[in-house]
Amino acid sequence: MTAYEKITYNQACEILGISIGTLKQAVFRNMFTRLPRQGLLAHLIKEQVVLFKGKDISFSSLTDEEIATWKKYDELVKGKTQLQLAQEVTISEESIKKLAKMLRDEIIGSEDPSRTALPFRSS
Repeated sequence: MTAYEKITYNQACEILGISIGTLKQAVFRNMFTRLPRQGLLAHLIKEQVVLFKGKDISFSSLTDEEIATWKKYDELVKGKTQLQLAQEVTISEESIKKLAKMLRDEIIGSEDPSRTALPFRSS
């Protein structure tokens, strides 16, 4: 299990035959794993939604095998999200280090007399 299909809230409502309000309540109760937003639309994992098709939206309506499948998709998304965040932080740190080095080289490496420190004068 390495991939999943993302669907919008409206598509999930069509699959389950429920209202958008009912779906939002289920999402709030963590019955579905929310995917990171892309633009204005929020997405869910289609494979998780399909597990509840024709059933009550409750973990008690799923078999042990279906619960294990639900958890695998949840862990897959949450792990991927944490990895993406870690990569963003790493990129940010690298960018800061490059900028600091560039500024340091610009200030220290300058032979321009106007950029050298003025001697301290006491009155």
